[in-house]
Amino acid sequence: MSLFAHQPLSAIVVLSGLLLSACGGGSSSGSSSSEVSQQTLTLNLNNTRYAAIQLDNGDWQALKAPGVKYPATALNATVISVCNNNVLLQKRTLAEWRANPSVNRSCQPEASSNIRNVALQAPANTEICSIAVAGGSGKLNGAATEFSARLTAENPFLSAAYAKDCFAINDPVFFLHTSLAGLGNGYSFDLSSRATEIRWLNDADERHGALYYFNKNGVRFEMAPFTDSQRYGLTDELSKNGRFEHSWQNGNNTQSRRMFSPTFNKTLPEFVDHNDLTSAASVAQDGKTLTVTIPQIKQPDWNFSGIFASASFSDKSSSTRLSIEISPDACSDTNCSVSFESPNALPEFNAQTNPTAALVTHLSGNSSLRWKARFQQQRGDINDTVELSDKSLF
Repeated sequence: MSLFAHQPLSAIVVLSGLLLSACGGGSSSGSSSSEVSQQTLTLNLNNTRYAAIQLDNGDWQALKAPGVKYPATALNATVISVCNNNVLLQKRTLAEWRANPSVNRSCQPEASSNIRNVALQAPANTEICSIAVAGGSGKLNGAATEFSARLTAENPFLSAAYAKDCFAINDPVFFLHTSLAGLGNGYSFDLSSRATEIRWLNDADERHGALYYFNKNGVRFEMAPFTDSQRYGLTDELSKNGRFEHSWQNGNNTQSRRMFSPTFNKTLPEFVDHNDLTSAASVAQDGKTLTVTIPQIKQPDWNFSGIFASASFSDKSSSTRLSIEISPDACSDTNCSVSFESPNALPEFNAQTNPTAALVTHLSGNSSLRWKARFQQQRGDINDTVELSDKSLF
């Protein structure tokens, strides 16, 4: 039957893609009824193997196609997705999903028709000190003279450093950042063909758990791989269009801080003061709801940017991870919560084709559920992030 059958034409109004219908009866009583306006949310499922959505606190429905209908009165949507058998739970407002409709954006294809296995070779009488590839993976051989790379992206990028002796900090070291596009299967690439001589610098800030990276074209290259103080002395020309990342944590691992800036910072700020977080997070007895009270930072100008959590699951033969993301706009003024359902109980989920995702049965995990509240601050060209937690719940 047509959607418009037996409806008076005068009662049908289409406005900005919303269908508003009112049915007027023939009786003299003047009684009327109305249907809730419907909208369509179009999501990009990327490379996920399975996805389902929950609107507010309603029933879960499988996402077989990108479009899902929802009433205009709905506020939030929670999406659960399976990527290579890992599970991600994302809660956002519907306005945020419309603005950023990507589900599990980092989910990579399980296979590629253009996989190339290549060898990245250090020059004779040298060794590779550090190496990182974006758009691929790989490993060093035992002598650290060759990196066996498995390239999956059309245009992968590489950052690498090599030296005669990586621990001889007074000797020169050579650095390169380059595209590996065009390398065919079985190709051997000589790192010296595009390298520039640099030196070690002894100016890194020695903090507890300090890590330093240089990010460019998706490559996250470790700047101080062997000590807390010596780091690669990248020139302004070599670091052009890249960002330096500095991260460190306090002694009991309840607070971590990360800074991104276009230049290397020799002096890092102290940690923030906050309220007691001992009872900030809890999981419902049935293991299906996580609630976190938003921490309070005593210093000004920090913007709350969400709750993140993860739990691990395993059996005798395999393991998997549940990750959780709650956007700040989907929270109340004081706390954030998210509901969860085991993939096994979701419509059209197939445990045989997703065996490790089927291990995810509750929020707590086999051993621990770890959570963190993220806050951000922008100071000029420096992006500063602090994450607070009370370690774990279990």
